[in-house]
Amino acid sequence: MAIPNAYRFESLVGPHDIRILQLAPGQANDQLSGCLRHVSLPCGLAYEALSYEWGCPERKHTILLENNFTAYITQSLHQALRDIRHQTRRSKLLWADGICINQDDLKERQRQVAIMGMIYRRSARVITYIGPERDGSSAAIEFARSLVASSSPRRYDRDQQLFSPAGFANIGLPPEDDMCWNALKDLLLRGWVSAYTHLRHTHHRRYQSAGTNVSHFAQAGRCWCAQEFLLNDRLTMMCGPHEISDWDLIPKIVQLTFRRSLPSFILPSATEDPNSLRECLWAMMQLRQHIERGGLLSLHGILCFLHPLRATDPRDKVYSVVGLALDHERTSLSIDYDCSTEQLYISVAKILITQGAGLDILYSNLHRKSLNLPSWVPDWSSWQFGSNGAACRAGYAASGKTRQVVRVRSPENVLEISGRLIDRVTWLSSHIGSHYSDTQRPDVIMQRRQWLEEQQEVVRQLEPYPGGGDIANVLWRTLIGNITFTEDPAEEDYNAFFDAHFNLSQDSTAAEKEMAREFCDAARRRSRYRRLAVTESGYFAAVPQTADIGDWLCVFHGLPHLFLIRTVGNGFAYLGHVYGHGLMDGEALLLEQCKEQTIALL
Repeated sequence: MAIPNAYRFESLVGPHDIRILQLAPGQANDQLSGCLRHVSLPCGLAYEALSYEWGCPERKHTILLENNFTAYITQSLHQALRDIRHQTRRSKLLWADGICINQDDLKERQRQVAIMGMIYRRSARVITYIGPERDGSSAAIEFARSLVASSSPRRYDRDQQLFSPAGFANIGLPPEDDMCWNALKDLLLRGWVSAYTHLRHTHHRRYQSAGTNVSHFAQAGRCWCAQEFLLNDRLTMMCGPHEISDWDLIPKIVQLTFRRSLPSFILPSATEDPNSLRECLWAMMQLRQHIERGGLLSLHGILCFLHPLRATDPRDKVYSVVGLALDHERTSLSIDYDCSTEQLYISVAKILITQGAGLDILYSNLHRKSLNLPSWVPDWSSWQFGSNGAACRAGYAASGKTRQVVRVRSPENVLEISGRLIDRVTWLSSHIGSHYSDTQRPDVIMQRRQWLEEQQEVVRQLEPYPGGGDIANVLWRTLIGNITFTEDPAEEDYNAFFDAHFNLSQDSTAAEKEMAREFCDAARRRSRYRRLAVTESGYFAAVPQTADIGDWLCVFHGLPHLFLIRTVGNGFAYLGHVYGHGLMDGEALLLEQCKEQTIALL
């Protein structure tokens, strides 16, 4: 049914034509009003581009445009425009996708998406709006500023075997139950950076079930905020009507906490943060800093950085960032919402393999997928909390100096890799992550100690260990992938950290508790989604939690890790990368049974 006095969008004619909203001034509760102007980029207008969370895609709020015609917008855009507009005197020139793109015209949306990078680059500045003033957000922002100003990296004193939180010696942090911490957590959990909230997901499913074209809501996915956040050097954040000139304030809080420069309870737990907002913030900060230093990334590099970000339409995980890539012209990817997500991801994976990324795309395969894809093709639409720490490669050289030989066999979508089968899995432990979910609760500590004693007994039965070496080091080095929490190769003295966490009790000293917590952090980061395994020849390994008895440890030429694969028909299914103790420095290449062959991943 036609809506009386509804605004009718005039068509955009030129390939670089856009609409600019001239937003009229107004007080807090005044009706939004303004007019839309057609311009062609580059234009002489000093407009600002708005980045914000779409939230619920239903358009129930209004803005009065020229001749008192009414346009309907989402609640989140309505709030953003009310907070951003000037209160008196002059209008503000803005570009915001929810009003400047005709959301009912699919072809226009696809054309505008294609020039989104140009829109943000040409703007006078980008305003990243993280939501209205609520839950003590203003106080939380000031508290965050004080924390960042007072923090410094924690220093490990190997003589005293403890960490010194140097930045907090004299600032007097409030107690854990102080409301300022809750306000800060609420701020960190705002959905502008990921915006794949339960509410949005519910609406997305409802539209699908109603038979609505999903691409109609492509703009709802806030993985687009990556492009908006990264394309312009002039960036300002706003919370309510207040500007935050230090755009990296919130990501810095996350970064400092990941590095233990701030107390760990600042960050939401996995159950509080199922969409990994904290990991999204860290990833975006790292990428923004990389770009500001003059670095350019390939499409593969950007997809790796921004894997934690979500999108209502999973195709936007690629479409929203392809324009940022150094190699975007070579990829020849066009934005096509008639292409299925599975076919898009397969095409991208093939392009990345043939144009330089090679087998590195395997590291973007997590332990489960939500889409029906070949086992070697990453599901960029899925992310598991805490998956970013496991692929560190410090000191690994499992394939020695071999060179990878790789080919994609089409149309079967089979990936052929040069490599070697090493050994089959004959025993598996329970999931490692379940024993490291909490570092302080007495019942968890006791259960973990009992579990560790069981693993030690398994390791003792492997003596003498294949290839020699001290059997006492096998378990703790495997739990952390032989890499410390600070991403350094573990030296012999790191065994003390394992002992501290094994013997942890109420009687442990403060230094021992700190060491125990660090070992738990290292084990959780490396092995959250792994199980311990023993192979036929007696090797001990940390393998993906989806492993099963009979799966193969193997080497792929040219890559530093070992990998786990499963026999399927005439080939193998890829399961993930592996730490195998005593096999991470090319030892498998010397084993007589490990013959070079072509491994076909289906």
